[in-house]
Amino acid sequence: MSSLVPARWQGSAGLVAAAVVTAGVAGVLVAAQPRLGLLLVAGLAGLGVVRLLRLTLTELVLITMPLMFFPPIGFLLNVAVADFLMPLLVVLVWSRNVPATLSEGQRAVVRRYSGLSALLLFVTLVSGLLAALGVSDFNLLEASLDTMKLVVVLVYFVTLLVSFMALNERGRLRAARIWVWCAVAQSVGSLVGLVPSDGVRSLGYFQDPNLYAGYLLSSIALLFYVVARDRLIAWPVAILLLFGGVLSTGSRGALAAAAVLLAVSAVALISSRIGTLLMAGTSALVAVLLLVPDVLDRLALPGVERLLASSEIAGTDPRWRLWGRAWELWLDHPLLGVGIGQYTEYSAGLTPFRNWTEGQVAHNTFLSFAAEGGAIGLIAFCAILVGAVSRIAVAPHLTKTQQMALIIGVMVIVVMMMSLNLQNLRYVWAFLAFAIAAAASGEPSADSDQVSATARTHA
Repeated sequence: MSSLVPARWQGSAGLVAAAVVTAGVAGVLVAAQPRLGLLLVAGLAGLGVVRLLRLTLTELVLITMPLMFFPPIGFLLNVAVADFLMPLLVVLVWSRNVPATLSEGQRAVVRRYSGLSALLLFVTLVSGLLAALGVSDFNLLEASLDTMKLVVVLVYFVTLLVSFMALNERGRLRAARIWVWCAVAQSVGSLVGLVPSDGVRSLGYFQDPNLYAGYLLSSIALLFYVVARDRLIAWPVAILLLFGGVLSTGSRGALAAAAVLLAVSAVALISSRIGTLLMAGTSALVAVLLLVPDVLDRLALPGVERLLASSEIAGTDPRWRLWGRAWELWLDHPLLGVGIGQYTEYSAGLTPFRNWTEGQVAHNTFLSFAAEGGAIGLIAFCAILVGAVSRIAVAPHLTKTQQMALIIGVMVIVVMMMSLNLQNLRYVWAFLAFAIAAAASGEPSADSDQVSATARTHA
């Protein structure tokens, strides 16, 4: 979409003059206020990169989406840098009536998923309202924050769905490549110790190793999608780096999701070069594990030791108690649940969090929806996931490799959701939006092993 591409600077003389003036102002600021001046320089450098790479606003959202932090109020709310750009994208997409430029079939898809999103939000509000009226110790702050977080990610979902649909196939491939290389960059940073960590587990720029691991795994699935359409020469190296980043997080849920990803990919993509590489790599890994004693203990990756130690005490993990309580709450409030944000009011004392005095989330996205939103909320949420998979599976213009890559991405997210609360993560909804948009766009594409010379030229 040309409206989302940064405007070109016109006139070389004016550009040079503006650069000289800006450099002078920046120099004065650096001398007077070093931090402010360096911040200005960094901002100008960022604008230069945007100009050089001709990044669109949608692409900037994808780049800044994995840069997350907790504001001063604590762990109740997480914020992404992309949140400051999303309002601009929302205004551009909806004020300029971008959905009207889509085909009738695409508009029908947008209406369907907009309706499901509205239903999910409506059920959430109703369950919260009923809980507020019927429970004396209703936590209004938690309910308000969780509702706001849900609104934010649903806005991401629907807006990015329209944005991805408005792109042609080349534009979607470019967006996917940007996503993948941003993930690879973070993974490399983890492996060399340049990104934040807690001393043992890499946190990425999510301030949470588990959320970071989920981002890397979904990026691997997206890499498979790119490779199915584009001859990306460095893709085997990118896969290894991303898996290395996953190991550095020490996330047990991610390890399970990675096993599913490898197993399904090796079987479903056996006829493609992706499946061949994964089969060969898996065979080599098994051989190393069998022939080299204590090989895992010798690995220097942060987080591996934690994985080995925690596997011995998996049976006593506090998650079992959290899941049990969520199940009990669902059975007690089967239709609409106990209200959004209220689960932590019932889970105090189940984990050693803050000396066993405060509750934690359910650490299972599906049980969380069931406990807080009841069967109706759970069905509304699952309908989005099931709808995404079913649409991908019947998309005639996608190759088998492309279909399986996107379905594997959804599967990885689902597996991670079984041990984590991921419903408020931007990348989860961005991936779903991309997958649905790719399946609904209806453009024919060449097979991964027979990519045309024209496609390679534009890659």
